[in-house]
Amino acid sequence: MLFTRHTFKIRFLRVINNGVLGCRTVAQKNTIQILNAISVSVHFLTLLVSLAYLIYGFYWMILINCIIFSIYFINKKLVTKGYPLAAKLLGVQGIIAYLYLAGLFYSFPITLTHYYTIPLIACLFVFAGKERYYTVFFIIQLISLFFIQALYSEQLLTVSFNVLSTERRELFDVILLLTMAIFLFWLVFLIVLIVEIQEQKLKKLKTRLFLVKKSLKVQNHELQMFGLAATHSLKTPLFIINSFLSKMENNIANGNLHNNDYYLQLVKESNRLSEKYSNDLMSYLSVYNIANQFELIDLKSFVEASVDLQKISYKNSEIINNVGGVFFISNPALLEIILQNMVDNGLKYNVSPKPQVRIYAESGEKSLSVFFKDNGIGISSAYAGKIFDPFNRINQIETASGSGLGLTISKLAAFKMNASLELHHSSNGGSVFKLDLPYENKPF
Repeated sequence: MLFTRHTFKIRFLRVINNGVLGCRTVAQKNTIQILNAISVSVHFLTLLVSLAYLIYGFYWMILINCIIFSIYFINKKLVTKGYPLAAKLLGVQGIIAYLYLAGLFYSFPITLTHYYTIPLIACLFVFAGKERYYTVFFIIQLISLFFIQALYSEQLLTVSFNVLSTERRELFDVILLLTMAIFLFWLVFLIVLIVEIQEQKLKKLKTRLFLVKKSLKVQNHELQMFGLAATHSLKTPLFIINSFLSKMENNIANGNLHNNDYYLQLVKESNRLSEKYSNDLMSYLSVYNIANQFELIDLKSFVEASVDLQKISYKNSEIINNVGGVFFISNPALLEIILQNMVDNGLKYNVSPKPQVRIYAESGEKSLSVFFKDNGIGISSAYAGKIFDPFNRINQIETASGSGLGLTISKLAAFKMNASLELHHSSNGGSVFKLDLPYENKPF
């Protein structure tokens, strides 16, 4: 039963959204939805009334109802082809012609004359602000026909087409009144339903805009902080290079070349560090340009392929892949950046005889947790709150040649793929980082 209701709702929404793909504005889309809702209600009730006419022998009305059915199919084609105004004009004028012909065949009964209120109400919803001239034209036409037929019906007919007896005419009036009441109720229901659907969409859009605005604010703050840190960090090697080049220049001018080899070595080291900063800076900024393309990933195979470069760079190390058969949806480009940086970080800041990084995963109720455990130098409490700040190197270890951007890049990549990266545990025996990945991952 629930499945049937859900299927009906989907099909109904498809009908009222027919032709909205070509709309450039929300107002145009809303107009077409209301137009389709009115069209559906008119033709559904016309079909329902045609069955009643067939049962009670009102065959002329069945023939006239074919006008409404013809208009329905023509309007559907016009809306789909991108001509909503033509569909509106044909639809309203067609209903007016239908009501006039129906009145003609049954001597303009006052009950049927009141049906002119239906297209009159429809005009107020169908035509947009720029189409108010059509609204005025049809309103004048409908009001004129209503009063002319209500007051001068006998003068309009030279030949009586009415073939109904008094009893059958009363039955005909009852059918018309019931149909009109049902139509008005159904039309109000459809319009309320459309408004409710639009409000739900608007709420979702506002929520998404709020999250995007919040995300942009956070990213803007991070970029500002990153720019300040990058400026400071890049100035340091440049200052060293300029200082020692000046000393070398003075030594050459004084004929003292004793320390120039040492100064030259420091200049090369500073230049190498400056180049490292520049490359990592480009890597950090490139994360922003990675497309939000998510796909199904086999984590065990993905980890194995991602850490091949580290196995070559750190030959006297061990990378243990303890990830089981886990499949989930994520961004492969961003996930690869995180894996490579976390493994590189664990092996780089490591003074053990055999550096080791073990990767394992634990499945939670809503997310998958991937852990990176190393046997490195650990992270002191003084650094624990700053490890993800840009250009912040973990402790002071002479063997490490990083720029301090590895964890910052990883944190940014995790944020962009709706994941979270944090320091789970650290001691003198090493550190454990935890990456939480939601199972149903979507671009932020």
